[in-house]
Amino acid sequence: MADFGAGASPLGKRVCEMRDDVQWINIDLGYEHQSLRRRAARNAPANLHFLAADVLQFKGELKEESFDRVFSYWDDAAY
Repeated sequence: MADFGAGASPLGKRVCEMRDDVQWINIDLGYEHQSLRRRAARNAPANLHFLAADVLQFKGELKEESFDRVFSYWDDAAY
């Protein structure tokens, strides 16, 4: 699963903590900034991964068919 524009969202972390069989990728251009990436990855389970990429110009760093689900949502509480 992937969350495009994930930022500091806790969704992937929560899912991965409940389901160790799920591989989740948070994708956000902001992860180029180490402070945001560290904040997002703090205490992250091993099945949660982070990729710095522009959602609007995603160049296919990952195979499209490798996702079962793709999410993008806004959670004011995460910021």
